[in-house]
Amino acid sequence: MRDIDLVARRCLGALALSACVLPPAAAAQTTGGGGAGGGGVYVAQPKIEDVACVSKCASHKRARGGSKLKVTGTGLASADELVFHGSFGKGDDLAAAVQAGSDRRMIARVPMGAVTGPLSVETSAGGESKPTQPVAILPPPPPAPNPVLSPVPGPHDAGAPTIETGTSRTRAFVGARPAVSFSYRVSGAAPSALTVQLVRASDSAVVMSWTPAPLAAGEVQSVSWDGRINKVAAKPGRYAFRLTAAAATGAAARSAQTGDLERDAFDLYDHIFPIRGKHDFGGAEADFGSGRAGHSHQGHDVFAECGKPMDAARGGRVKFEQYHAAAGNYLVIDGAGTSVDYVYMHMAEPSPSRRVTACTRASASARSARRATPAAAICTSSSGTHRAGTKAAGPSTHFPRSRPGTAGRSRRDQAASRACRSSGAVNIATVPSSLRGHSSRGRSQ
Repeated sequence: MRDIDLVARRCLGALALSACVLPPAAAAQTTGGGGAGGGGVYVAQPKIEDVACVSKCASHKRARGGSKLKVTGTGLASADELVFHGSFGKGDDLAAAVQAGSDRRMIARVPMGAVTGPLSVETSAGGESKPTQPVAILPPPPPAPNPVLSPVPGPHDAGAPTIETGTSRTRAFVGARPAVSFSYRVSGAAPSALTVQLVRASDSAVVMSWTPAPLAAGEVQSVSWDGRINKVAAKPGRYAFRLTAAAATGAAARSAQTGDLERDAFDLYDHIFPIRGKHDFGGAEADFGSGRAGHSHQGHDVFAECGKPMDAARGGRVKFEQYHAAAGNYLVIDGAGTSVDYVYMHMAEPSPSRRVTACTRASASARSARRATPAAAICTSSSGTHRAGTKAAGPSTHFPRSRPGTAGRSRRDQAASRACRSSGAVNIATVPSSLRGHSSRGRSQ
């Protein structure tokens, strides 16, 4: 009997041990009742199976900034955010809150400023789905222009001043001159305090603020912005000016309702495509990295009629202006607020200025001595001086593009290109800025 009891105890001990050593998956699915004896909670891994635009879509049901997306998959009931991963690392990532209708479906709105790239879902418990294949995101339709002062649609307390506002443009470029300007006029009750805010549409954050002194009733006042925050280029996307005018009684008037992305709004771009006019990207031999005698092509050739104007893609200081047998007239610009140099080649004339801003005329595209088709070239390099032997990167770093009809090019940059009616034959590349020196003697500007 004693032997039987001992065997029974050993069996119970083995059963107890096996009950404690559950497989991790089984343990994760066990929900404890709390306290010291509580267990883990299984969190389903979300998965995206399909993404479809359902409202405010572009043609052919394509998504764009402001569109509403329906996302289907599994494990979506606990979804917290839909992340738009963009095209160029984390710098252009944006997240949108979601409405989870069920475990299989959820709704989210495309943030203003989102660009083509993969999507993923994040849950409140920290789960994350695998990124999807890139989803094409077109730019939002431009905001309604408001260049002339007009009465505002925003909330207005009884006894508050009357406000009229206007914004100079609906497209702006970092470092461009003139900068985008916001003008206003206050009448009626004398304002005791004025506040102008610049709001980023993607997350409603206030990125700039001004507190101008009140003017006499009926006078027009303006503030301007060059696309930088503390000398650093702001993220591309949609921004809007907001004015609040308060009377001595505390009654206030505001230029727009919260969430209004049209009134006094504009879209900010970090670069413009430099060649102005009709252009094409040539054949395979024009691509970055294509074969050359003894080396690979360190840019991309873009072709246009001889003499088409070429503007600075981004403002900065002219570091070199030189002539070379292979590059023709070329120009190196240290991009303001960046670690990148911009090199423009095959120009018909030397640059007319030593400091430029975005959209400043750099020169004109020229005929290449070795081409029947006129060509101009652009190279980008990290800050320092462009030189032979410096490692270069392709044009997609700053002017992402693909052959016409493909989705490889950032929609934001397509819009910027259309805005500037870009054209010409350009060779675009990037070089690390830490490398100094130059392949031939030139004068530093």
